[in-house]
Amino acid sequence: MWHKIAFLGLEEHQEFTHREIVLLNKLVFIATISIVPVIPIEVIMNGWQLVPYELFILVISMITLVFSYFGWHNLAKVYFLLVANVFIVFMGIVVGYGSGNELTLIAVFIAPSMLFKDLRVIILLSLLTAICFIGLRYLQEAIPPVIEVDYELKQNFRVIFQLITLIIVFFEIYYFKNINLRFQYLVLKKNEVIQEKNKEIVDSINYAQRIQDAYLPSKDVLYHYFPDSFLLFEPKDIVSGDFYWFYNPKVDGAEEDEHFVIAADCTGHGVPGAIMSVICANALNDVVVTRGERETGKILDSVRAHVVQILKTKADNYRKDGMDVALCRINKAQRRIQFSGAHNPLWLIRKGSEEVEVIKADKQPVGAFENPTPFTTQEINYNSGDSIYIFSDGYQDQFGGAKGKKFKAANLKKLLLEIQDLPMNRQYEKIKQTFDNWKADLEQVDDVVLIGIKF
Repeated sequence: MWHKIAFLGLEEHQEFTHREIVLLNKLVFIATISIVPVIPIEVIMNGWQLVPYELFILVISMITLVFSYFGWHNLAKVYFLLVANVFIVFMGIVVGYGSGNELTLIAVFIAPSMLFKDLRVIILLSLLTAICFIGLRYLQEAIPPVIEVDYELKQNFRVIFQLITLIIVFFEIYYFKNINLRFQYLVLKKNEVIQEKNKEIVDSINYAQRIQDAYLPSKDVLYHYFPDSFLLFEPKDIVSGDFYWFYNPKVDGAEEDEHFVIAADCTGHGVPGAIMSVICANALNDVVVTRGERETGKILDSVRAHVVQILKTKADNYRKDGMDVALCRINKAQRRIQFSGAHNPLWLIRKGSEEVEVIKADKQPVGAFENPTPFTTQEINYNSGDSIYIFSDGYQDQFGGAKGKKFKAANLKKLLLEIQDLPMNRQYEKIKQTFDNWKADLEQVDDVVLIGIKF
């Protein structure tokens, strides 16, 4: 019966999420069985005068359980506390001062903090009980008792109510202590499961990182063909949606003096971004390496078709999956750069210049787009000492600084102009240090890739 009453209106697995209801049902049960032995004692010692009142409290207690049974839990909680206050005050007036029934208000005073989560409701109901506790004494002095009970019987009842109060308070404290211990045990077990799952996930992502690193070209390729260069690659998570790509075409076994250098930013970051980066890098391999496409604009057109086909994107329901990219085809013999971009520009700093020359990209991604147009191919000549930079938007979008704002493109331009005379390895150190200082303790918001080459 104890178990069934405790879970009235609830399933057993809901004990932790609805522990207030379980406590309420148990409180009603304890209050009820506490009154049952009082009735025969009252009959033996004082006759049947108070029995109707005591039977009445049993009935109204049962109404609380009816509310719980039908799932009206908030109503049950408020009803129980209000009725408890009213009945205790009423009985205190009926028998007058000295019976000790007001002591049970101590247990009622504790109950709201255990039955409710809203602080305002807890304060209101606890304050009501405190007013009843204080006011009952004044009412007993102002109103003569309805039933005369002799002093010795009142003393006996005072002991009984003290015991009832102690039992209920003990139960309230013990119940919450016990359920909190069980809850801690459950949380501990859940944490063990979470830690195990987290380890499995992290191990899986670390393995994915090794696959991604193996799939992307070695950084040494960049440093071999462009000794005065740098690559800043900072994934937000372990794996990255940003990626870099280098390629040196070969004709008849001899190396051409031209090189493809790419900084790309795929949709998303983490595992989804990494999957997109593999798809897009594979498309570049297919178009540039396998098919031998050389013109940068046509490369992006072909890669876009490849990505759309792979992702099975429909024209009437296109997704924004794909990549933003800066693609450079650098011919060292002719000192010429062929450039095409999707959202991401090429920045060129002429030797000794005081401004950054921005070679703009097309305002469309390499992926599904509502009104796609062929990508533009642009050609720029460079001179010895000039520098170029291609990048994703992760660096300039990083929040930080004293006011927690974005770094922004203007500050990146200013930084590059300040350090343009430094060798690229020193520029890397300055750029990395500036990023770390700006970010400080804030979370990195996106993957970062930034490539710099000085000719």
